[in-house]
Amino acid sequence: EFGGKKIRCVLTPGHTLGTMSFFFDVADNGKTYLAGLFGGAGTAALKLPSILHHKLPLDMAEKMLASLEKVENEPVIVHLGNHPYNSHTLEKRERQLKEGGNPFVDAASWPEFLEDIRQKSLKIIEENAELARQHQIDM
Repeated sequence: EFGGKKIRCVLTPGHTLGTMSFFFDVADNGKTYLAGLFGGAGTAALKLPSILHHKLPLDMAEKMLASLEKVENEPVIVHLGNHPYNSHTLEKRERQLKEGGNPFVDAASWPEFLEDIRQKSLKIIEENAELARQHQIDM
């Protein structure tokens, strides 16, 4: 609990081993929605050269997939990105200023975002396996 707001913290390793995701209620026009922030959406950190450089476990991309599964059933309506591009924050705010309403209340944003990260992670797993074969690294 922080300032009267309950924030549920979930360990979601992938980008790093200690990545956390956060879930909490937000209100808009008398309605309450679940807000969610997936803490580590950066998939470049899953690539084998980065993993080796930072001395991380070789299965970081698999850890990312497990983390995505851990949070995919969260009923998030307000998706917050850890960077503005992750949830189209700037575009939504611009739309809000022009059209009114609240484009941040968007049930489709969370599952679309998670699926995008899942597809990127699966591609990286394939790329990592090929690199490992080429360099005789036992994954």
